[in-house]
Amino acid sequence: MKFSMMKKVLLSMAISFLLYSSFVMTQSAKLDPGEAITMKEIWGKLQLAGRLKLDEDLCSAEPIVYVILCNCSFVNKTVCRITHLALSSLNITTNLPLEFVKFRHLQYLDLSRNYFSGTVPSEWSTMRLSIISLLGNRLSGPFPIPLTGITTLEDLDISTNNFSGPIPQEIAKLTQLRLLDLSSNRFSGPLPAALEKLTNFTLLKLSDNNFTGTIPKFISQLTQIETLHIQGCSFEGPFPSSISHLTRLTDLRISDLKGDAVSPFPQLRNMYRIVKLVLRNCHINGTIPDYIWRWKSLKSMLVTHNMFLASLSYEYHQGFSLYKYKLVLTLVIRF
Repeated sequence: MKFSMMKKVLLSMAISFLLYSSFVMTQSAKLDPGEAITMKEIWGKLQLAGRLKLDEDLCSAEPIVYVILCNCSFVNKTVCRITHLALSSLNITTNLPLEFVKFRHLQYLDLSRNYFSGTVPSEWSTMRLSIISLLGNRLSGPFPIPLTGITTLEDLDISTNNFSGPIPQEIAKLTQLRLLDLSSNRFSGPLPAALEKLTNFTLLKLSDNNFTGTIPKFISQLTQIETLHIQGCSFEGPFPSSISHLTRLTDLRISDLKGDAVSPFPQLRNMYRIVKLVLRNCHINGTIPDYIWRWKSLKSMLVTHNMFLASLSYEYHQGFSLYKYKLVLTLVIRF
């Protein structure tokens, strides 16, 4: 799990933990018997029974290897329901169990960094999750359509798997999405126009896939976005001028555009919040604009393999301090 998603998850878990702490003061509150049975079923399917012991009262267990958080406000504060479940980095080598759907109050599910194979069960489409992370597994097949049925999703991370094929139009149903990470798969084809309807993105990562066509113009409509990664995606140039509309960006990474279309340096004047900027191998010519050196937030810039004509003398003439701003600048100048 990554950067802002991790911050959001930690905040969500912290809030839930505070809720949990206030409820466990009622000693009679116990996990719903049906959910306790389901948890044991899942433990068996994940082949964890011989490795990790489930506490008798899961909602009062210390979160050491796995994390289970509960809401114990049901039935006059006598019954708990699982709301958060994290089973990350446990070397699990099996398919995704469909039994997770039995947790009707589950909001957060982290199964990252395991060895899950197969694809997402169709039954998962009935879940009411806010956050799901499946990153770093061995899941494969087309984009998991069942996930588009979880219309409550705000954060979706299926990066670093073996999913392939086009991004389906059904993704438009995920209107509450704020964070979407599809990077490091084998997705192909053009980005669907359906993404145009998802205007609440603060993070979108598409890097390391096999998309075709150009970076679509509708990217400019994602005006809330703060992190945008489109590196090594096989998109063709030229560099999209519409990027200039995304003034909230703090992390912009675009690289390895195909074709021979040449572009001037993009108009980024109003993106003064940027901390990291990557424009590698984007067929950009001309000069780096002066305003770049005045960005106090900028910490790292990578603009290699372009066709810049100017030298780097500007920052010295204007008193720009690489050390002061901790700027790591890597630049190849071609004549």
